[in-house]
Parts: sequence; structure tokens; C-alpha cells
Amino acid sequence: MSNYAAAIRIRPQYPKALLALATIYNGSIDPRFQQPEKSLELAKKAEEFTGGRDAIVIGTLAEAYAANGMHAEANAAAHRALDVARINGQTNLVGMLEVRLKSIIEQYRP
Repeated sequence: MSNYAAAIRIRPQYPKALLALATIYNGSIDPRFQQPEKSLELAKKAEEFTGGRDAIVIGTLAEAYAANGMHAEANAAAHRALDVARINGQTNLVGMLEVRLKSIIEQYRP
């Protein structure tokens, strides 16, 4: 985790490091690392730096929105992630995203 933080300090616009750290903060089973607000901040930056053209980044953003109780935003981002994967011809990713994002949306449903 510290390697990702160091990479972001050196290169703040490094989407892979932003995405990895956002995923850790959002999905860690260790309560010390659960930081949904920070996950959302990092996922938004990663989406910005990828120009909204990376389905994995947008899927992570959907997860971060859901973890922060932002259900409408999570749903919109989930659909956008699927659209981007389809547009990019990432058929293998579409199925994985459908399952993953459906699970996330249901997990955080109010």
C-alpha cells in the first residue's frame, strides 16, 4: 500500500496507482484500511486521468459511490462502465462487470 501512495506522491496523475489504492481503501477487510471517502476521491481522479474511457476505473468508481451511500451515482457509474466495456469491445470484461457491479449495488442497497 505504501508503494502506491509513494507512486502517487511522485506522479499524482498515475491512474494505475490511484486505482489500486482506491480498491484497497474500498475493499479491504482490515478496518484500518477501510476509507470509503478516500477511495471515492482516488477513483474520481483515476477516472479523470483516463478520460472516462477505462471500464475498470469506472467500475471501481461505482463501487466507491456505493460504499459512500451514493446509490444513484453508483448505478449510473455501473451502467457507464458496462457501456465503455462494450464500446471498447471488451466482451470478457462485460460479463465480469455485470456480476461484480450487480453484487456491489445489492450489497449497499438502502
